[in-house]
Amino acid sequence: MKKAIAIILSAIIILALAASCGSPERPLSVPELLDLGEKYLLEMNYEQALVQFLRVIEIEPMNPRGYTGAAEAYVGLGDTENAVAILRQGAQRLPDNAEIQGALGRLDAPGQESQEGEAGVGREPEDEQSREVNRFLSELNALYDADGWESVLEMMDTDAFRELLALIDEYPFIMLNDAGDYGIGMYHDGRCIYIGEYADMQRSGRGVWIYSFTGTFYDCEWKDDSPNGMGTYESIRGNVGAGTLVDGLWHGPVTDGDHSLEFIHGKVVVIEERENGSYTVGTRIDGEGTLGWDEILVNGTHGVLPFSEMG
Repeated sequence: MKKAIAIILSAIIILALAASCGSPERPLSVPELLDLGEKYLLEMNYEQALVQFLRVIEIEPMNPRGYTGAAEAYVGLGDTENAVAILRQGAQRLPDNAEIQGALGRLDAPGQESQEGEAGVGREPEDEQSREVNRFLSELNALYDADGWESVLEMMDTDAFRELLALIDEYPFIMLNDAGDYGIGMYHDGRCIYIGEYADMQRSGRGVWIYSFTGTFYDCEWKDDSPNGMGTYESIRGNVGAGTLVDGLWHGPVTDGDHSLEFIHGKVVVIEERENGSYTVGTRIDGEGTLGWDEILVNGTHGVLPFSEMG
């Protein structure tokens, strides 16, 4: 009797194990697929990233990130033709989506396919290392379009980015589109990324500037390869500000959210500046009160870093 019971229990266990092994795994949801795709992009595992984003398109064809993510993966694999094709597919389904249209506009320019491998300043297109840097810069550009400047800042703090810097022996390293009026460049030993308009290889027009050393983002007008015109800034610490820039220095009224200060070529206008122990304070020219050192320099800078010196 005991032997029979043992046989029955063994059979039940075997059947249960067989049922559990045979049951299908729960399919990943779209948010899970997107998270996995972003993870693979950051790891530069473009093959697996592509699998996830194509699955997103299959499940949720009206999700724009499926198309832009797949395009980023194709670019990482050096397959511009399919990157353009998947973006065109997305544009047909979502004709008013700015992210898809923007990515398509940068890739689908005449001659872009041959331009993909074009190197930065002073480098030959045949250089495999230059092509690898360009692929990474294309990914940074797409990452900025999709997730904003903080995502680029996070990427600049990865081992993959540091390995990329080891391939570059001269700065700036600039990658322009076929028309030569828009691009992305690396400056100051890779600590700074510029994304925006160019003219004759100089930053000119509208562009954003991401400075990894202080975690600061600037959106400025540029002329003569420097910030000239209206500009705004924000940092990962939550500081914000806006004003007019001349050669990278604040000039005129500048607001940092709490104060509105008057600057002349990077120096705030004060009628008195004195030491208060180890702390420098000053009084504004309009007599509205005493300012601490950080307030005088608007969060410690005279303008756009590193164009301006630290206070």
